[in-house]
Amino acid sequence: MEDDLELQNSELNLNKTHTVLIVEDNSDLRSYLKEELKKEYKVIVAENGQKGYDLAVQKLPDLILTDVIMPVMDGLEMCKKIKGNIKTSHIPLLMLSAKALVKDRLEGIDSGADLYLSKPFNMDILRSSLIQLINSRQIIFNKFYDGITKKAQQKTTTIDNDFMQKTLNYIHENIS
Repeated sequence: MEDDLELQNSELNLNKTHTVLIVEDNSDLRSYLKEELKKEYKVIVAENGQKGYDLAVQKLPDLILTDVIMPVMDGLEMCKKIKGNIKTSHIPLLMLSAKALVKDRLEGIDSGADLYLSKPFNMDILRSSLIQLINSRQIIFNKFYDGITKKAQQKTTTIDNDFMQKTLNYIHENIS
């Protein structure tokens, strides 16, 4: 019986294509978010910004959902580190915070967050925001990935083509 449940859980995880890292120091909210999102995503969690950063570098999630005010390293510092690391800078980051003043929102966006939602939040809005962030990044990835092929070069701008060609030449020259 236990083996059947484990097999079902692993099959469910195979159908989930995106991973979300939740970084939240409040254990109740962290558990709530995990329970709500595990239906659609592979979910990993961390209880502070330092652990969140370490997991982001190690696991390379598709999206990071973080609180702002946390012990050890706050969400703003974690966001700056993630966006400053070439390995993780592409990961969209959504900040949740009880700090709802315009200056607080600006601070979050200026630290590199892609979206800033105030607590309390509506779960449907959060879900839609996550989907939108992941889809936006996928569109950008597809555009640049497709830009490498000859056929796709006809659909991209000269600037994009030049950039891709320079990048590929640089990689080719320095591959060793």
